[in-house]
Amino acid sequence: MEQSMELVLELTRVFNYRENCIQRLLQEVSDWPKVLGWLAYNRMGGAAFYILQKLGLLSKVNREFRTALTAMFQYNLSKQELFLQGLSYLSQIFQQAEFPYAFLKGAYLSTCIYPPGIRTSNDYDVLISKDNVAKCEKLLLDNGFTQGKYLIDKDEIQKATRAEIISSRMNRGETVPFLKRYQGKIIELDINFSLDMVPGFLIDTIGFRVGQFSLQGLSEEKCFMYLCMHLFKEASVYNWVKIGRDLSLYKFLDIYAFLLQKGKSFWENLAEQILQYGCEREC
Repeated sequence: MEQSMELVLELTRVFNYRENCIQRLLQEVSDWPKVLGWLAYNRMGGAAFYILQKLGLLSKVNREFRTALTAMFQYNLSKQELFLQGLSYLSQIFQQAEFPYAFLKGAYLSTCIYPPGIRTSNDYDVLISKDNVAKCEKLLLDNGFTQGKYLIDKDEIQKATRAEIISSRMNRGETVPFLKRYQGKIIELDINFSLDMVPGFLIDTIGFRVGQFSLQGLSEEKCFMYLCMHLFKEASVYNWVKIGRDLSLYKFLDIYAFLLQKGKSFWENLAEQILQYGCEREC
């Protein structure tokens, strides 16, 4: 493997980084712009900064490379703080929910798995059953959300057409995103119901804390299974494969990091539940 790419991969091993290997590669790599580009493209700059800082190696890398990584990490911290503020706001809204739900992916990973500054999210994901989509939509619309997309060039929310709403439900197993401007930031929430075909997946949700509030999430085993199933879906949809959504390193790091944080009992329960829910292919 090319040395610059080898270093990129070593700098994503957040919970089991290899110091000797990293030290060797820091001496051998010369194409720092390429390493930086791949880390930024895969949203791994924060992870690389975290590892180099933990090892006391930041002073050993190229100055411009270090400056850029530091900026990425500081940006991640700022973005994560805003994300948690939005999550706290959503927790207040979903206290009114009269249906089962579970927040997914970044909401759980950034609060329960990763140290600060590594995992950022652009939006929020919530899982509900197909039967409760209308109830969830009403809850969000009543709280000032709009279904549509954010136009970054115009800094405005464009309302979705009825055709777009129907197409998303039929073809993607999720709704058109719900958006709202909150404290100067756009909150984007995706409602996912594609797992409605897996009976019982929303039974026995668990609570996790967000500041002074709490949200419902999946059990650790189901949370991991969802990560696998979501990535599998992205790798199976042609349009998503075309734009490379199935190849972002941070999505593989989510799975990798999750496993490294769990012990033997988790593995045993995970294997049982994968079989129970018929998710062998995806997982």
